[in-house]
Amino acid sequence: YDGIGVCLKHFWGNEQEDNRDALNNVIGERAAREIYLKQFEIAVRLAQPQTMMNCYNENNGWPGSDSWDCNEDVLRGEWGFKGYVMTDWGGGQSTAFVAKHGGCDMVMPGGDANVILSGYAAYDPANPEADLYNKICLGDIQKSALRILQVDLLSQDMEKIMADLGEEYTAGSYSANNNAPLATGYAPVEKSEVSNVGIVAEKVTADSKVDKTVEAKVVYNGEADLTTVRLIVKCDVPIESVEALGDNSIEFNPANGKVIVYAADGSAIADELFKINFKIDKWYKSGEYPIDLSLIEATDAEVEDVDAVVVDGAIIFDNTPLKGDVDDDGIICNKDLILIARYLVKLIDFNEKQKIAADYNENGEINNADLILIARHIVGDCPPEYAE
Repeated sequence: YDGIGVCLKHFWGNEQEDNRDALNNVIGERAAREIYLKQFEIAVRLAQPQTMMNCYNENNGWPGSDSWDCNEDVLRGEWGFKGYVMTDWGGGQSTAFVAKHGGCDMVMPGGDANVILSGYAAYDPANPEADLYNKICLGDIQKSALRILQVDLLSQDMEKIMADLGEEYTAGSYSANNNAPLATGYAPVEKSEVSNVGIVAEKVTADSKVDKTVEAKVVYNGEADLTTVRLIVKCDVPIESVEALGDNSIEFNPANGKVIVYAADGSAIADELFKINFKIDKWYKSGEYPIDLSLIEATDAEVEDVDAVVVDGAIIFDNTPLKGDVDDDGIICNKDLILIARYLVKLIDFNEKQKIAADYNENGEINNADLILIARHIVGDCPPEYAE
């Protein structure tokens, strides 16, 4: 809505309500980024909320309102947050000068004006050795005031002020005014409805009993003439290698999955960007393993950003037991016949997967008929109705 924004809370690590003013979470950076910060990152990057509310608790020894690393370095520096940061009611566990420098712009519900003014560090040239500890620096006050005013300018309150002055003024959408993707045309779509959208990874079917490597292509089906593409590729199936297609050149960092595709001569790259080789083995269960693509940047010949949606692919493992392959080694041989014979005389038992493989004629029973059919399969005399 025009002139109305949202405030996200509590940033971050708010895991309990009891005694949260005294709680100190000890969380490693990877867990913090993947579990506790990710939802805030998504919201900031896509929607540009007006404000961010700090948590009451501490994280790794730092109160949320005092943490320069989170409020300034990560929130604003990495994610591009353009609003202001505030405490919850009665939040801000330390002193104002630390919170202001740590990136918290507003302490709620505020305090007596004299108390605030007495905390301001006015530098006196006649007394350069004065103790400025516990004093708020002018630059931090100006920084916070600017951030708060920039938000207020895009509010309904500002519309009312301008109306009282006889001026026409429309605040508009805060997110749209800050070029947030969700407000400027981007919208998530179902994979089945995507066509001609940009960069797409294949869906490939694999049988880990037979295949040792699976290849999945990543292609561009948009209309721009791309010269460079930078993206992150992730999958639960190990990536063995990434190879360029056509005349493209490629760089791949296996540590973080980053792929850069470009043409060595600066021309447009081929629409078939690259292929990913996945190393598989028989331990993968049947199911779909997504190939996640995260686009960092795509540029055209004029080195301008190209707006392209990425569509994830998948490796689909179909590990339906191979008829006759009772030991699941990918080969139908005399060893399988011996196992079935021992099963029939009750010397051994089969698990469900072995029972499916041993029931060669798929009639729901394991008997001598299956033995005969598997024997004929081994010597190349399998009846046509049972041929693979």
